[in-house]
Amino acid sequence: MHFDYRTALTSLGSDFGVPDLQLDDDGFACLSTENYDLCFLEDAGDRSLLVFAQICLLPTDPDARFLSMLLEGNFFARETAGAALGIDQDRGWVVLSRSIDTEGMDAHRFRTLVIGFMEAAEYWSMKVLDYFEGHLDDDAPASTLASAPAPAQAIRG
Repeated sequence: MHFDYRTALTSLGSDFGVPDLQLDDDGFACLSTENYDLCFLEDAGDRSLLVFAQICLLPTDPDARFLSMLLEGNFFARETAGAALGIDQDRGWVVLSRSIDTEGMDAHRFRTLVIGFMEAAEYWSMKVLDYFEGHLDDDAPASTLASAPAPAQAIRG
């Protein structure tokens, strides 16, 4: 039986109160949560979906402790549920991403992968917020997320 990831995506959206979640003409969809936007980008050529979330703004001059925290979380994907943390230097974001191969996929497995990704995105959103709150001086803003552009808009340009 053929897996229709578009239908699975709409079903997932319904579970989160967005019954009309679907890929647009450019193969893009976004589901907003309290701490991040969960974005999907279709690569129809190889039947995969890139799932990503901007975790935080990249500090202007990230220190070694911050970068080490990201690298340690990436090590064998032990804190990322199979996703990868990366730095988008051009846009100034720390991003969590995962490519989901939809070939041979089923709805249950798709949902499990996306929910696991969402849990990892939430974990990292909170982890970096805790890091920043513990490492900012008294004159700095409470969160580096305060002046951030909308994540989906930042990626799509």
